[in-house]
Amino acid sequence: MFWLNTFLILIIVLGHVALTVMALNRIYAFPLPTSLLSLARMLHDVWMVGGALAIIWVLGFHSPKALIPGYGSGIPYATIGYVILCILVAVIGIPAEWIRRLIRTTPVQIKSRGSFTLDIADKLGHLPIGKGPYQRLVRAPFNQAFQVEFVELELILPRCPPVCDGLSILHLSDLHFIGTIAPSYFKEVVHHVCQSEVDLVVITGDLVDDSHYIDWLPDILGPIQATVGRYYILGNHDKPHDLSAIRNTMKEIGFVGIAGRSEEVRFNGYPIILSGTERPWIGQHPDIKEISDNLHILLSHTPDYFLWAKKKRIDLVLSGHLHGGQVTLPGWGTVYSPSLYGGRYASGTYWDEPTLMYVNRGLSGVHPIRFGSRPEVTRLVIRSPG
Repeated sequence: MFWLNTFLILIIVLGHVALTVMALNRIYAFPLPTSLLSLARMLHDVWMVGGALAIIWVLGFHSPKALIPGYGSGIPYATIGYVILCILVAVIGIPAEWIRRLIRTTPVQIKSRGSFTLDIADKLGHLPIGKGPYQRLVRAPFNQAFQVEFVELELILPRCPPVCDGLSILHLSDLHFIGTIAPSYFKEVVHHVCQSEVDLVVITGDLVDDSHYIDWLPDILGPIQATVGRYYILGNHDKPHDLSAIRNTMKEIGFVGIAGRSEEVRFNGYPIILSGTERPWIGQHPDIKEISDNLHILLSHTPDYFLWAKKKRIDLVLSGHLHGGQVTLPGWGTVYSPSLYGGRYASGTYWDEPTLMYVNRGLSGVHPIRFGSRPEVTRLVIRSPG
């Protein structure tokens, strides 16, 4: 019975940890003040450790027979309910999620995928570390924060007309200028980006984490050019800062803000609709009342609006925000992912007819640490089904 009791306690603790992570992921998906999010993170840390220790103490030492039918009558109903919930999550929820991740197939809309990884620190000959916070994290052993994956994808969009075949899009996301990662890192990335011509450049939010670094934008992003246009939206990390200064600076260097509205751009004379949303943190969704016959692309900082885009019959959604989780577990993948869907849309390509979504892992983060989820730059080439 001792070993059975120990096994059950481990199952309960596992379910408790999973529930705690699930709760934090979903809390962080809401547009809450930074102070409340910090409080939630602190409570998460305390509850995860304290709750696990309490489970071990109560069921392992104080009432070791409580899990045996007929011996748990003195335990409050709320505790019994939570224990049952933890068991259900551990024995049903976790295996179901693991199977879902295991059987997830690559969308047939991906015609081809190629990539190479460039270690920016090796290229520069030094670690590009500035004066910002969390510098110890950057120096952590095996940290992949400077190992940028340059991805090129050919994506087949069912409604893409032949005239738009070959449309190229440079997708950047989550730069997080906070001072910890030095400008030389970003400039080296941009240097490589500029080696290939693109039609559209899009940035899907989280440009700055400190207003002092807004003046980095011209030097870093200014050199990027496009034949059709350069567009951007902002994200949750931009919101606490001087939004007017960010938008004005982006305008001065030729980037067009597309948040909360739609704009027609032309490629080979064909009109393409480009829309943007900074919800749920800033502004409103673009007003999409009529379903257009034209190719429609949406920039959304969070991938949580994938199903909303599907209802609007948008062809392509480009997102960021989740950083691929930044740290992944072998055999499992993403753990922490600030989304209503947890790690379901952490990174990569997703298809739900008629909408295709690509989620970029971003170039940086407030906490500059990456394990199993390298920073990313993506070049998308749109193909017609014909």
